Amino acid sequence: MKRICFCLLCLWLLLPAGGHAASMMEAAYWEARAGSLGDVQVATREEIRGMNAAIREKDDFSVDLATYPEELSAETVRGFIRELTPSGAGLSTRDENGAEHRVTPQDEEELLSLRGDDDITKPVAVRYAITVTRTNLRFLPTEQAWFDAAGSRKEDRLQGTAADPAEPVAVLADSEDKKYCFVQMRNYRGWVEKKTLAFTDRAVWLSYVSPDRFLVVTVNLATVQTHGDHKEIFQMGSRIPLLGHAWQVWTVRIPRADASGRLEEQKVAIPHDVKMFHEGYLSYTTNNLVRQSFRFIGDVYGWGGLDNSVDSSALAADVYRTVGIELPRDSARQEMAMSHIVKLPEILTEAERIPVIATAMPGSLLFQPGQVSVLLGTTTEGKPMVLQALYSYGTKGTNGDEVQYPCRVLLSSLNLLGEDGRTFCRRLTSVGTMIPE
Repeated sequence: MKRICFCLLCLWLLLPAGGHAASMMEAAYWEARAGSLGDVQVATREEIRGMNAAIREKDDFSVDLATYPEELSAETVRGFIRELTPSGAGLSTRDENGAEHRVTPQDEEELLSLRGDDDITKPVAVRYAITVTRTNLRFLPTEQAWFDAAGSRKEDRLQGTAADPAEPVAVLADSEDKKYCFVQMRNYRGWVEKKTLAFTDRAVWLSYVSPDRFLVVTVNLATVQTHGDHKEIFQMGSRIPLLGHAWQVWTVRIPRADASGRLEEQKVAIPHDVKMFHEGYLSYTTNNLVRQSFRFIGDVYGWGGLDNSVDSSALAADVYRTVGIELPRDSARQEMAMSHIVKLPEILTEAERIPVIATAMPGSLLFQPGQVSVLLGTTTEGKPMVLQALYSYGTKGTNGDEVQYPCRVLLSSLNLLGEDGRTFCRRLTSVGTMIPE
């Protein structure tokens, strides 16, 4: 039955398209293209739990925090810290005065010394914390940025991702200066500023790992007023523990840290706005994936969650998390973790690739090196269209003026050129879909 349902979804283009009053720049256009099949449930909650378990088996950065060990070996923790450390070779940084210079071996050594990993010689007892504000997950315990070039380029090579408030993390180590903690979150590891964490015991921590009730953020960014005039930002897919629901109001738990860094919780009433929040996960349908993707359109490109925005893999992960699917953070890991994958060998021509893409389920992910996009469907002319957070496209000419830097979430065809001069269509390595196995 599952395979029949999937085949029907893949053949959605064979049905009458219906009215096309909406522009293809609107989700309604793609909902009309999908017809009634767009609201068919792709997988049940139980099946999604199975898919998440399969993802964790394929991706060692993704973990089930509910069953996370209470103790890890020193060797394991040192390995976690060291495997994330990038090389500074060929990269640039800025000093405290804003002057740019190449990352030197001395610069690199100074930051490496902050890790404190050589001092980890005994088994590590896991500590438990909750993020209290949106915070950056870094590959080294520093705010310093390493980047490829100045100007429009925004790729900080020390930035891993961003974690929203109320995110439970397992704390594995402290930096040498005690300003950062090395943590494991649900699908990534890295360094976060200690001041952004509130420490608690395992039992309370588990109530954030597996809350009985929760709201899911369904807009690109939701701002929640907490104490006084203080506000916290939650990105799409974030979960906020829910205490209750009264007329026009949800009451939620918002984590805070007391003066000693321990967790204290605040009850906060937020408006019952179904355009911003949903109680529990959305149903896993193709229309929901498309609608959620469109929530980001026009946003600035945010490398690793910088600028309170998304890069291509964060967009995909956030969209899928609204239906309860916990994808890995990076596009290469996402591609590896998909439950159904159709490979696109380099030998295939563009004409041979289009029919394969056209029969994929809307909401499927299209992978190319370093980039992932969400398939919206195909137009009436049979042209595949995608939504993606795009940093750059085009090839470098003699003067470098052929490269474009939209740095936006946008809707496009697959005709854009990559840095190697091939179209995005020709650069695709696979089409991935999350369906029950």
